Amino acid sequence: MYMDSQITEDIIRQFVAEKKPILTVHDSYIVKTKDTEYLHQTMAKATSKLLGVELAVEQLQPSYANIMYAHQHERHTIFDLLENITNNKDKTEQYEERLARFLKKKQKKGYLDSKSPT
Repeated sequence: MYMDSQITEDIIRQFVAEKKPILTVHDSYIVKTKDTEYLHQTMAKATSKLLGVELAVEQLQPSYANIMYAHQHERHTIFDLLENITNNKDKTEQYEERLARFLKKKQKKGYLDSKSPT
């Protein structure tokens, strides 16, 4: 039985038609990270067409969409954290003292005018 070869041939044909690189290794496929979702769709279509059912897909690496989602989520988390730190109204007494000394030194050196906000 050579159904796996037919499935792989169909997948390769689809990738070639889209001018996307693909490499087969035994029963696995190596594609660009951003093409993993396309590979899953292509595999589903090929198995459905040749076997009449969609087979489960195992993926060892996160997909491009997963990476971009995590990147955006992480970016928003970092920005939220920075905003919370910079806008924190509950500054410690020691922080306020250090800030006042710093601003006083900057004012003496002429970096700040006396009307600059703290």
